[in-house]
Amino acid sequence: MKKIILAFILLFNISFAFEQCLKLFKNEEFLKAQQCFSQVKYTDPLYPYALYYLLKTKVYTGENYADLLPQMEKFKNTAVYSYFYLYLASINRYKNPQLAFEYWSKIDKDALFKDDIPFYYYLKYRIDKALKVDPIEDAKDISLYFPYDRFYGYPVVFENINSLSENEKFNVLDRLAAKRMFTKAIYLLPYIKDGQKKYLYSAVLYMKNRKYTQAEYFISLLEGKYRASAIYSYIFFQRKMSEKKRYFKELLKYNDKKLVQKAANYLMKKSFYRQNYKDFFYYAQFIPRKSGYYSNRLWFLFLYYYIHGKKYKAAKILEKNTRYFSEKPKIYYWLYLSYKDTNRAKAYKYLRKAAGIKLLDFYVIRAREKLGLPLFEGKPMFLKFYQNKNLDMIAKLKPIDYKAAYIEARYFMKKHGVESIVNVFPELAARKLADKKYLVRYSYPKPFTQYTKDNFVYAIMRQESFFDPYVISFANAVGLMQIIPSTAKWIAKQKKDKNFDVVQLFIPQKNIDYGVWYINYLKNIFKDNLFYVAAAYNGGEGTVRRTLKRYKIRNIEEFIELLPYRETRYYVKYVYRHFQAYNTLYRKK
Repeated sequence: MKKIILAFILLFNISFAFEQCLKLFKNEEFLKAQQCFSQVKYTDPLYPYALYYLLKTKVYTGENYADLLPQMEKFKNTAVYSYFYLYLASINRYKNPQLAFEYWSKIDKDALFKDDIPFYYYLKYRIDKALKVDPIEDAKDISLYFPYDRFYGYPVVFENINSLSENEKFNVLDRLAAKRMFTKAIYLLPYIKDGQKKYLYSAVLYMKNRKYTQAEYFISLLEGKYRASAIYSYIFFQRKMSEKKRYFKELLKYNDKKLVQKAANYLMKKSFYRQNYKDFFYYAQFIPRKSGYYSNRLWFLFLYYYIHGKKYKAAKILEKNTRYFSEKPKIYYWLYLSYKDTNRAKAYKYLRKAAGIKLLDFYVIRAREKLGLPLFEGKPMFLKFYQNKNLDMIAKLKPIDYKAAYIEARYFMKKHGVESIVNVFPELAARKLADKKYLVRYSYPKPFTQYTKDNFVYAIMRQESFFDPYVISFANAVGLMQIIPSTAKWIAKQKKDKNFDVVQLFIPQKNIDYGVWYINYLKNIFKDNLFYVAAAYNGGEGTVRRTLKRYKIRNIEEFIELLPYRETRYYVKYVYRHFQAYNTLYRKK
């Protein structure tokens, strides 16, 4: 026992010493940092990182670093090895491009963090140009896969735009649009030959950029199927309902049943949540029984009669058409709600049907709650125990430099499988160990208990980011708790955090701190109703207030299904499912 304690103390002291070295480096005290890192012994799990920072300090101080290269060769199976040579290739790309290429060739792309991969390709592009090798293949790789990167992707696209085929140019536009970089995509339109496909892309890009006058101009240049497709997109992206209606009438002139049904489905739902029931019934008539949207028509017709007090008529719609619905637990549960006041035997028959389905589903959980049954069926997993020097490195690095540890853990998992990383980095393994039918403990970790132990916070975190601290959504929500920068700045003002910077949202501690503050703020507003809090966290306070004001809400299921945004409806269900999973696994009621 004494030996174990002594070993722990030694490891703690080594890690602490490394942390002090890193602090010196970040303070730009490079000579002191160099001396400090040089004291780290080969037996220290963090030795490869000491070599990496020694390299940087020697470059900064103008010293020769050749002695470090043979030492780093012993750590080819680490991610820091690739970063070591990425750095060397970068600093040599102009003065010695041949040497830079040799260093670049040592890099394993799989070891790199996703945001560093564009630079990896860009570096090869610049090295080839310096060596006077035709860089067109490098340029295509960057243009087709990373045009959204502002520093290394988009500039290369412009440098080589005339070398791309027409189809490749459209692929670039698709990539930019997927990242919501509509203005940058529009800048590329003059480089594409005129034609119906170009006019369609132009119309859609201007719509997405909310420049409707320009979009209408390009629609006027379109014909046939291209025009019909643009009109549907205009219906979807135009913000004014009057304009949506006008363009739907024009869409009816084209013999495109699929687009008409798609547009009608969208406008039907839009009208329902705006409580414009005349329009709701008008658009519903364009969705026939054979349409893939027919189940939506049935569901909203059911909801219409249900909220207007005609529950028996509503229930008959579901009973006669159950075969059209894929979400059976939802249908059975709502049949229970429809009959529970008039036919309890029938109601509980449907409740038991919902509860009996093997699925990690909101309505299954709610049905089991009503019946007093266990909420989940567990699935035991027996994972191998991995003992590896790289895992020791990751464990020691994690509290010192979380991002570096994350990159190392991700690389180790790629090489050894998801089981290998569970004990050291459970947040990385969680997504891959998820199961749709059974509750798996490893998919519901609590990896940041030094910052929060709250099960509801973890339920939000799992749904928002699945524990990825570096994810950015299409709406620019950032990090673990997916906080939008404008919201974060507002929170910083409330907390009087004058040193706050948006970049800090990538730091788990800061992101969780702000997320917890915001959750508590919403709890205070909505009197600890977790369903309202979850809906507000995703869809905004106004969405919750408007829903509660518009309808006479009698139960939480009504509140959820009457929320106007599909994303928010599913979000609340998922968060509640996660919350109950955490309560079950961590024994908190």
